[in-house]
Amino acid sequence: MPMNSEESAFSQDQQNREITLANMASYYRVLLENVPDALFVLNTGWKITFANTWAEEIFGYSREDLDLRSLADLLIQPTQAMPKIQEITLLPPDGQGRSIECFARHQSGNVLPVEISAVRSQTSQGTMIMVSVREISARKQAEQTMRKLSHAVRFSSAMTIIADRNGCIEYVNRKFTEVTGFAEEDVCGQQMVQFYQTDSTNNAYGELWETVTVGQEWQGELQARRKNNQDYWARMLVAPVLEDNGDLSSVVVMQEDITVQKQYEQSLHEAMEAAKAANAAKSEFLANMSHEIRTPLNAVIGLSQLCIQTRLNPQQRDYLDKIARSAQSLLGIINDILDFSKIEANKLELEETNFSLDSVFKNVSTMLSIRALEKNIELLFDVPPSLPEQLVGDPLRLGQILTNLTNNAVKFTERGEVVIAVEELERATDIIRLRFTVRDTGIGIPAEQLSQLFRSFTQVDSSTTRKYGGTGLGLAICKRLVEIMGGEIRVQSTVHQGTSFSFELSLRMASSSPVSRQMIANCRNLRAIIVDDNRTSCQILEQQLQALELQTEAVHSGEEALRRVGRGAFDLVLIDWRLGGGMDGIRTAKLIGSELELEKSPKILLVTAYGRDDLWPRAQQAGVSGMLIKPIQKLALHTALNNLLQPKADSDGTDPLQSNKMAEPDLSKIRGSRILLVEDNELNQQLATELLRQRNFAVDVAPNGQEALNVLRRQSYDLVLMDVQMPVMDGYEATHFLRRLPQFKELPIIAMTANALHTDREQALEVGMNDHIPKPIALQLLLSKLLQWIPPKKDGTTVPTNQPLESPPKELPANVPGLAIATALNRLNQNTSLYLRLLDVFQRNQSNTVEKMQALLAEENLVEAARLAHTLKGIAGSLGAKGLETASRTAEAQLREGKVAPDSLATLEKELKQVLQAVANLLAR
Repeated sequence: MPMNSEESAFSQDQQNREITLANMASYYRVLLENVPDALFVLNTGWKITFANTWAEEIFGYSREDLDLRSLADLLIQPTQAMPKIQEITLLPPDGQGRSIECFARHQSGNVLPVEISAVRSQTSQGTMIMVSVREISARKQAEQTMRKLSHAVRFSSAMTIIADRNGCIEYVNRKFTEVTGFAEEDVCGQQMVQFYQTDSTNNAYGELWETVTVGQEWQGELQARRKNNQDYWARMLVAPVLEDNGDLSSVVVMQEDITVQKQYEQSLHEAMEAAKAANAAKSEFLANMSHEIRTPLNAVIGLSQLCIQTRLNPQQRDYLDKIARSAQSLLGIINDILDFSKIEANKLELEETNFSLDSVFKNVSTMLSIRALEKNIELLFDVPPSLPEQLVGDPLRLGQILTNLTNNAVKFTERGEVVIAVEELERATDIIRLRFTVRDTGIGIPAEQLSQLFRSFTQVDSSTTRKYGGTGLGLAICKRLVEIMGGEIRVQSTVHQGTSFSFELSLRMASSSPVSRQMIANCRNLRAIIVDDNRTSCQILEQQLQALELQTEAVHSGEEALRRVGRGAFDLVLIDWRLGGGMDGIRTAKLIGSELELEKSPKILLVTAYGRDDLWPRAQQAGVSGMLIKPIQKLALHTALNNLLQPKADSDGTDPLQSNKMAEPDLSKIRGSRILLVEDNELNQQLATELLRQRNFAVDVAPNGQEALNVLRRQSYDLVLMDVQMPVMDGYEATHFLRRLPQFKELPIIAMTANALHTDREQALEVGMNDHIPKPIALQLLLSKLLQWIPPKKDGTTVPTNQPLESPPKELPANVPGLAIATALNRLNQNTSLYLRLLDVFQRNQSNTVEKMQALLAEENLVEAARLAHTLKGIAGSLGAKGLETASRTAEAQLREGKVAPDSLATLEKELKQVLQAVANLLAR
């Protein structure tokens, strides 16, 4: 029977309600399954009739296992927990405390802290109980951590402050109240600034808040205030606490009272400053005294050497020899004191120039080989042939370290050998790291005294000091020099067996390294035998020869040599003169030529540490073809082999053992370049122009900065050498003017000054100069700077030098009173003729310099007087007049300070007269 309209509407409404109920049931089920709590429905017997997914997750049971299980089965100590749960189900719906905390057990046995909420509900099906269980392990752990932190903060040994984002104090701990005297109620609610802001800390406090406001920690020191208004110093760490969005929420301050420490630091600082002042005064005194002592001592040494060259009877010669040796020993002590005082006063500066290790070792040999010879011990150099020919660094200080260490080794060795060895550790693009070692077979050093070894004025023990002498400064100076050069010195020693000192340095390899040896065309596969009773010497010589592709053998006595040479064909025999046993080197050489019946006689080189003058006639008679002087150096060995194996074709007749010329860099790509020399002193003009024109550079001269500007407007140049102190316009002003003109922006300008300090280099660079060369000018450094700054020429153009033909140079002594001639000639690359011409210019132009200075002082023209002293200082350095250079430097410094001591001018006049007398004697030779 069809439904009427009312019935149809009722049916439709019923269907809609059913759909709505079904949807709501679905929603509730999704909600129940996804709430992150265990949800249970219990009957009145507290049995589980429903459990959601999270109940399975939290307790580890499946729903089947949980069905009709008692809630009490899931709890630990249910007899205590269940009554409380039952109690909260009886509370009214809006009551408080509808949850309890207790412990439940996971299926695995693990204990879980939980929070349980329960509610009783009446339904159409009867009474049911809804229970929610939340696992609160993380919350409990956080609460425990918070309690620990709270306890730690409250009883911390550091003062702790918590303030809000505006700096209002919310909490202080017990330590804060103890230190400051403020009670917690005195400061809480107050601004932090009230307890810190004083005149001396305003800026720091503002910086503190600027830092924490952007979310960063601040550390520093502030002056704070106690309740009694006394200030104290606080070392603080201030950390920001940020909201989730990054905004500042509050700050936590941890601080400690460092007032006592600050007072101690202040006292220590004052004591350090006093000690530095006292040490500087001591060092200055030592430097001054050393100079005052060196001046007369140089005269003693020079005059004794001159006197020894005259006719003397044996007794007079003996007396003068002892005077000269004693004076040299005293000079060594004075030099130690002077170097030590420079180091202590931080006035020691390192040079940066091209040099060869061969030249450094040659200087060591020159100074110490005779002492080693007198003690009958071997002095040997072990230098790998593969090392670069040219390095960049300070050869003087490297040589000083090696000489000091080797001098000690020779001093404390009675028999055996002293070896200076070099080892390559690593090599990069332009840097090589080398280990230098000086080892001996001497008395050794007890282990308990090694720690005292590098202390100033200390030797191994007092008996050693009495026996061997010395200042006890040598090793202290070596240690400081090595450290200044970026290394560290080490020592190993065994008593009665010997000592080894070593240090490592990183040095630049020169960009242009000339090859010092000539190629030896017929050396390859030649057979050589070395005869030496010192096995170390044999090993070193074998290494050098094998690098030249010779086949080598070694024997250790004359008898062995005769037997071995008689059985095999050798092209070369190198024999040490002083062989052990009954047969020396000369006799062995003689027997090789006279007793052995050989198809082809070998060439024989006699190797000796003794002078060649007395041995050479005997050696020649014995059939020796050449001599080689120990300690053997690479260049000397190469030259000796060239002269021996190619005497006509390749030898130029020179003897590198007698020559001090240094190999020059390859200048072919910049020869012909135009150089403007801006220099007001005639002697310096002549020195620089001759050195440069001899090497095919075109050189023009301007006497001052103003004239240089005029010349540069008319003529273009590849480089300018600019003196910095000149009349009319100095080098700084001239360079500053040039750099403002577009056409001179890229022109290389190199400063030249007698004030070889870092400040001079900095000032030169500030005004726009490209580089700096100290006076007196070192030729190798000058040429390397030209190579660095002059753009290479493509066509190799050269310029005629128009140098006059020179007669053979005169032989000059190494030193005369007032002049270190050997030092000056090294700078001039052994150009004796040029040196004599410079002396002539000096004699003509500088003889009345002191009188000019005195006249300027009378006119109170200190500036011009200082300029004259500066010029004289530079010239003296170029000529090797060390005493005059020092006296000029002292006078210049005093004049620039506006005061000059009469003693300074008197010393300057005395030094100048001594140099002028020496010049006159040299020019009259």
